[in-house]
Amino acid sequence: MEEAREKIELFRNYYFVCFRSFDQDPYSPTHLDPINMYVVVFREGTLSVGGSCLRLPVSTLHDVF
Repeated sequence: MEEAREKIELFRNYYFVCFRSFDQDPYSPTHLDPINMYVVVFREGTLSVGGSCLRLPVSTLHDVF
């Protein structure tokens, strides 16, 4: 199930981030596919999951943060 909106949920030991981003079609300079990104942030590190197989995950997260 995909989230319908962007959000941040705060918990005692971590927080959960959900946002919409785009994955570019490598064969088209103008076509972008919308995807959901989910990030769980802990004190020791982060876990990120995309709604599909990302071709540019580092660039997408760099643009957001």
